Amino acid sequence: GASAYEARLLSALGSKFDAAAVARVRESLELTLAGREFHADHGDEGPQEAHSYVRGLQASPWHDPSEHAWARALAAEWETPARELRASLDPAQADKLRQRGYRVWAPAAREEGAAYGEDWRTLVLMDRGSWDEANAAMFPETVELIKRAGVPAQEVFFAKQPAGTGIAPHTDGCNFVMTSHLGLDVPHEDERCWMRVGKDKRPWANGGILMCDTSFEHETYNDADTDRYVLLIRHWHHDLTKTERKALQWIFDALADSSMPPGKVKVRKATNSAAKAKAKRKGFGAKS
Repeated sequence: GASAYEARLLSALGSKFDAAAVARVRESLELTLAGREFHADHGDEGPQEAHSYVRGLQASPWHDPSEHAWARALAAEWETPARELRASLDPAQADKLRQRGYRVWAPAAREEGAAYGEDWRTLVLMDRGSWDEANAAMFPETVELIKRAGVPAQEVFFAKQPAGTGIAPHTDGCNFVMTSHLGLDVPHEDERCWMRVGKDKRPWANGGILMCDTSFEHETYNDADTDRYVLLIRHWHHDLTKTERKALQWIFDALADSSMPPGKVKVRKATNSAAKAKAKRKGFGAKS
C-alpha cells in the first residue's frame, strides 16, 4: 500500500545520502507524504503556502537576479534566445517545428488549467532536470547559453501570454524551486504587461529578469494588442546545498520512474501508487 511505498522511499533516501546532510529534504518529503501544508503570513509581502516545503530558505516574493552570476549571464545574452524564438515563429519554420517538436506551444496541463487559462502556451526545452531532445535540438544556441551560464535549472520553456489574457492568482505550492522570467518579446515595458508576486506588481522588460518565489500568491496579465513571450526557468532555490539538490533530484527521478536506486529497490508505477501520486501532486516532480 501507500505506507509501504513511503517507507521504501524514505529508507532508500537514507541509504543513499548522509542523514544530517539531507535532514531538511527528508522533513520536506515527510510533510508532503503526510498531506500537510506550510502556511506563513509575511505581512506586507503577503501569505506563503507550500505543500512541498524545505525549512530555512530565504522567503521573499521577489529576489534580485543581479546577485546570481548565471542570471547576469543570461541577461547579457538575452538576444540569443530572442533571435531563436523569432525564427521559430516565422511561418516558414513553424510547420517544421510542429512536425519535429514535442507538444509545441501546448496548453497548461489539466490540473493547472483553472489558473493558467485556455490561452497560455509553452514550448518546453527541459522538464525536471532533463532536456527534451527534440525541442532542444531546434534551439541549440539557447540550450548552449543555459548550460554555459550554469543555470541551476529544473524546467526551461518558452512561455506565450496572448494579448488580453492573464494567469489567475494562485500558488505553485513549492518553496525550493524558484521561477525566473527572461523577457524576450514584451509588447509594453510598463504597467500594461506585468506580474504580481505577493503584493508587489512588476513589469516585464526585454532582456530583463524577474526572479520570484512562486510559493507566494502570484498572477500575470498582458494588457496589449500583441502576444508576450518570455523564457521561463524554474530553478533550485539558492539556499539549498549541493547535496540537498542532488537528493531532491533523486526523489524527482524516483517518483517519475518505476524503479528507484540505490540497488534494486522497487517502487510501484505512478498509476498504482497513491503515495507517489500524492507526492507528485504536491510539488515533488509536479509541474505547477
